[in-house]
Amino acid sequence: MRRLSSPAAGLILGLLTGLADAVYVIREPGGVSATSVAAVLWTWATIGCLTGAAFGARWRGVALMAACPALLLLARATIPFKEVSGWSTSKVLLAWAAVSLLLGAAGVLVRFRESTLRGRWAIAATVSLALLIVAAADPDVPRASARDSAATPGAPHNVVLIVLDTARYDDTMTAAPHIAAFARNAVSFDNAWSPGAWTVPSHFAMFTGRDPWTVPFDAEANRYVYGGTWLAGHFRARGYATGAIFSNNRLTEHEGYGRDFEELTYSRQSGVCRSGIGYLLGYSNRHTQRQPPLCERMDASEVVERARGFVRRARRPYFLALNFIDPHDPYLVLCRSFPHATNRERRAVTLATPRHPAKPATIARVREQYRAAIGCMDRAVGALLRELDDGRTVIAITADHGEQFGEHGRGGHGTSVYREVLHVPLIVKAPGLAPARVADAVSITDLYLSLIRAARGASMPLLDPRQRRPAVAQFDLAGNGVGAYSVARGTRHFIRFRDGRELLFDFARDPNEARPLPVTAETAPLRDLVLRARRQEQRRVEFEALGYLR
Repeated sequence: MRRLSSPAAGLILGLLTGLADAVYVIREPGGVSATSVAAVLWTWATIGCLTGAAFGARWRGVALMAACPALLLLARATIPFKEVSGWSTSKVLLAWAAVSLLLGAAGVLVRFRESTLRGRWAIAATVSLALLIVAAADPDVPRASARDSAATPGAPHNVVLIVLDTARYDDTMTAAPHIAAFARNAVSFDNAWSPGAWTVPSHFAMFTGRDPWTVPFDAEANRYVYGGTWLAGHFRARGYATGAIFSNNRLTEHEGYGRDFEELTYSRQSGVCRSGIGYLLGYSNRHTQRQPPLCERMDASEVVERARGFVRRARRPYFLALNFIDPHDPYLVLCRSFPHATNRERRAVTLATPRHPAKPATIARVREQYRAAIGCMDRAVGALLRELDDGRTVIAITADHGEQFGEHGRGGHGTSVYREVLHVPLIVKAPGLAPARVADAVSITDLYLSLIRAARGASMPLLDPRQRRPAVAQFDLAGNGVGAYSVARGTRHFIRFRDGRELLFDFARDPNEARPLPVTAETAPLRDLVLRARRQEQRRVEFEALGYLR
């Protein structure tokens, strides 16, 4: 059998390593696209090919085993092994080194044929590596340049929308003192609800003013099929400079969130960064206060610095949308020293189910880290608020959804419509708007029209009970029939599951919604709202099946 050249062997070994890594990536919560899997394969194939082309004949086999299988073991196996075994970091690394030596010894036995194309292999692999670095980087390159211009008398107000990713109401208002202080001098909605239990539907609702269940969703592309006017499009059509800085890697141009923004920056976290190598690049986030230049997940301080840059460049008026992901799993605390929970502890909480609940002590530890992440975010957001609060800027602060910490046996988000997932902070400060606290239930979907009107100094639907939409929400697990609708009104929260089960809670007396109330005839108005939303979804599905909405 003809022997392979070392670059070709490296390419094949890299692809095999990539396949093993892709299996790990696919099993991670949150799902992964085919593009990401391809990027993982591409990453490892490049590393293998470059290694095979770079090393001399004596060390090629050893180098290939170190660059592919051994590196994958370091990325994916050492940390879980450390948590299961209880060994110290040094002992785990020694064990990994021993396994790597065994793999390297096996590589010594492999013989390769010499290739006259080795130089070309090296050049091709180097170019591929450069492209990988570009894909893993997160450069702050504006797509359009905005010129400086002072505000003119009578001009519309600037508008800033701040979304705190995964920030439930109760923890945010107690662990974020700067945001709480800002709320006392603004209109604070104590009973605001998200229409969705995870990032994509809730952001879609805020940026379009549409209930997510009324719009077709392309699950493969992870985006809503919507041709209407997005929030940035409305402001841009009226002469606003528009910019967005999104930490959440689901809010990209591909998903539609970059539409009509002149400047858009987001944490790419591409498929390259989903690989084991990307994991190693990003792992230092948990132990240092400095973000790596590659596979970066922008923390709050980075978002604030980029926001300041946009405000300095922007002509007036401007619309700026910000997403802060610090409170999202893995709840990174970067502003101070903090004993982070282990991966095993965190996953035990975020993946908890009623059949497999997490231990109370573990929940308490992970939630303490979550609140610390909120506190770090609050420091940066507080500094930005002091700069933006100039008397001519509309500022809205909200969250896309909350997080579960053992309530109803669950963790994470996207799997229920209980209060801890849907009840979010909502604070609005606008020129001429007197501070107040609003107790009525409102939907953050109404932010769309409210911000448009507030920019003109007009009344907002959020403040007018006759214009508000009901605080309805929905979740659906991959279209498999597991899901529910909910609606909040006053202190009542009504939930109807797809199988017909119904629950009613008074969250003022029962904040954790642990004691359901009897579902009586008085519940009929709430049930009608839920059934109306369900009919809207069914009509959308029927039209979509006929091809009318594509």
